[in-house]
Amino acid sequence: YAYSNFGYCLLGRVIERKSGQSYERYVRDTVLDPSGISSAMTIAGDTLADRRPGEVEYIDDHSYTMPVARMDSHGGWMCSAMDLVRFGVNVDNVMSASSWGATY
Repeated sequence: YAYSNFGYCLLGRVIERKSGQSYERYVRDTVLDPSGISSAMTIAGDTLADRRPGEVEYIDDHSYTMPVARMDSHGGWMCSAMDLVRFGVNVDNVMSASSWGATY
């Protein structure tokens, strides 16, 4: 096993192709909305001007030069710690038993 950001990026593009929706819209419709946290999670912006309320402000010279919004499926999501807990508690209710079985 080897973790791969590129693999998750590719997965996002496969989801878009197969669903006919943007990756973000598909995740909102099939995972976040059923979990009750759709409005709490968002794809991060690319610039300091795109920074959301409560989002950390990076102070190095390179943090706002990456296209984070395009990193949607491999690390672009942003939420509070409490919303992440809500997601963790509710994700079992979103995925079917057969989906979990296929995961392992």
